[in-house]
Amino acid sequence: MQAIQVTRIEHLPWSSGCRFVAWRYGAGHSQLQLYAAEKKLALLFQGVEFMSVHRSYPDLAIALSSDVDQRASAAPLVVELMAAHKSGLVECSKVTVMKLAAAPDGWWPDSAQVLFSLGGT
Repeated sequence: MQAIQVTRIEHLPWSSGCRFVAWRYGAGHSQLQLYAAEKKLALLFQGVEFMSVHRSYPDLAIALSSDVDQRASAAPLVVELMAAHKSGLVECSKVTVMKLAAAPDGWWPDSAQVLFSLGGT
């Protein structure tokens, strides 16, 4: 499967169809990783300036937030996390969705296959 560089809001929202859990956060690298064991998918947020997240999201969907002026944020992207009765927000420079062979053992596991990415290079 070829990676897709998402460049327009029309490509979002993206719906996962599975449960994601907060997997790892690194303040030094400003990165947040969410993981879905059911489908072995990982979401990697890079250049995180602000986040308000729950520990888990059943049937997670992501979209660019329509409630926040993207230009007023310190980060280029304001990504909304949506699930039944839960929501969250991540201000970041980039978000990447990856398919993995196993649970992530690092920020960018060797088995990572990028499904799509939104934001900086």
